[in-house]
Formats: sequence, C-alpha cells, structure tokens
Amino acid sequence: MLIGRFTYGDKVCFGIIEEQTIQLIREDIFNQIELTGERLSFEDVTLLAPVEPPLIVGLGRNYTGHVKEMAVDPPERPAIFFKPGRSIIGHMEPVVIPHWATRVDYEGELGVIIGRKMKYVAEESVREHIFGYTCFNDVTERNIGSSGLINQDVSKCCDAFGPCGPWISTDLDPDNAIIRTYRNGELVQEDNTGNTVFSLNQILSFLSSFMTLWPGDLLITGTPAGIGPLKSGDTVEVEIDGIGRLSNPVQAGR
Repeated sequence: MLIGRFTYGDKVCFGIIEEQTIQLIREDIFNQIELTGERLSFEDVTLLAPVEPPLIVGLGRNYTGHVKEMAVDPPERPAIFFKPGRSIIGHMEPVVIPHWATRVDYEGELGVIIGRKMKYVAEESVREHIFGYTCFNDVTERNIGSSGLINQDVSKCCDAFGPCGPWISTDLDPDNAIIRTYRNGELVQEDNTGNTVFSLNQILSFLSSFMTLWPGDLLITGTPAGIGPLKSGDTVEVEIDGIGRLSNPVQAGR
C-alpha cells in the first residue's frame, strides 16, 4: 500500500495512492487505516511530504560502498546524527543552496517511519514498530561538515535539505530493495538496501536502548557510494523500487 499526504482545499489529508485516484483515509494513520469512502483525482490535490517528523535520526557511514569511497573505517556502532524536521520538503519542491555554501551534495537514502512507540525494543521485534518506508535525500554541505563534529550537524540542518517522498510504502522489504539516485537524469548512485554495515533491526534496537522513538519519527539509514555535488539548475531524484521516485529541482538561495 502507498500512502500520500496532501492538501485538499484548506485541509491536510492522507490517502491511499492508486493508479487514477486517491482514496481518502482518516488522519490518525498510526492507529488504524480507516477509509472515509471519498475518492479524489490527483488534479484535486497538492502533494506534500508524506510525514512531518518531530525527529529525524540519521546514520553516517552505513553503506559499505560509501565507507570505501570516503576512505574511512566502518563505525563500531551506528554513527548517529540528528536533522531538524523543519528541513523537510516534498516531491518537486526546490532544494535551496545557501549563498555561503561551497559544496552541497546529494545523498539518496531509505527513510523509515516509526509507527509505534519504541523503547528497549529487541532486534527481533523491531519490524512490529515500523509504519512504512519512503525515499529521502540527506542533502549535505560537504565542506563545513568535514570540519568538526558540531559542524556536521550544521551541514545537514539547512532549510530544504530534507527532500522526502513522494509516498510511504507499507509493504517494502527494507533489507532487499534497489536504491538509485539520478542527477539531471544520469544515474549516480545505485545499491541494494541490504549492503549496510548495520541492519535496520540493529539500528532501531540500538536507538531504542537510549531514547524513545514515537510514531511519526523518521530514521534515514545512510547513503550508498556515489555522492556528488549539486548546483543551481540541477534536478536530483531518489528512487527506491517499491516506493517510487522523489524529484526535486535545485536553486540558489540568499
């Protein structure tokens, strides 16, 4: 099942995405999917990012290929960073490059949306707490991010540095999906989501051992090899089989 979030009139709604129409569902998607009986056409709505996460948790150096390309050692435990929810933008919204930035990179990633409260969850029980999966682009200012631990968070927190969408998939196998990133139509990243240093179960069990995760929180699981810079006028796309393709133009900011 694919679930989208959008505006319809003056309301923010969720709906099940079908080929020609959208089936409206009631707002509290984390408790039970309940249809309203109303159908809309895509022309009736404006697509939004599928979630507004209170918390975004990121993983550094989690794909084996990316570890090699960065010429660093794999981490001994998940390398966690945090990204503000206000960095989120949706499908077709612009990535904005700050005027001070010297190199802004794309990082195509799998996003994981928490569906049930998580605290001290064992690895074998992690999947019971996941609502679904989406495409994410962890846009990063590379040069400031390489100049210290604090600056790594700064490098990822800029407005519009969190493209997310276009939908949530509730049926994906997160350990065996192909993820691809395109820059101006050229394939620049491609890998299997299973080629990671830490599995999804390991990551979320580890996180839940020291912090509570709540419905709507978003985990981004690391990027494959092939990162590279963006410039104004580019189009960047992240595609995951079973979800869809997230597309965003790139523009210069002030």
